[in-house]
Amino acid sequence: MGCTDPSSLTYNSAATDDDGSCQYKGTATFWNDKASSLMKVTVQMADGTTGSITSDYSSAPSCGASGCFTYTAKPATYSYQAQEDTAGLWATYQTVRDEKSWTGSVTITSKGCYTLRLY
Repeated sequence: MGCTDPSSLTYNSAATDDDGSCQYKGTATFWNDKASSLMKVTVQMADGTTGSITSDYSSAPSCGASGCFTYTAKPATYSYQAQEDTAGLWATYQTVRDEKSWTGSVTITSKGCYTLRLY
């Protein structure tokens, strides 16, 4: 008994009968309805993986959508930090506007797709 799918994270080469224990990577897609090419959001995962949110969405996009940061990993809970990047904006605009930042965690499930809005 065990996982008989060689593409699984929990593949057991000695198993002859699948017992439903196969686990697969899942994804978390970070998005923001306030992001733009001038104010991208940089997301950093606890393992050092980074990515950027550069597009606006009015509702949750599909997993892996363009302009979002999609993190793919084995099932677990992962910490993240995110920071709005106002570099390159006009100096006067920077003085009247504070950069936003976020911290938290996201749970990734086997073959799951979780969308996380940063706002």
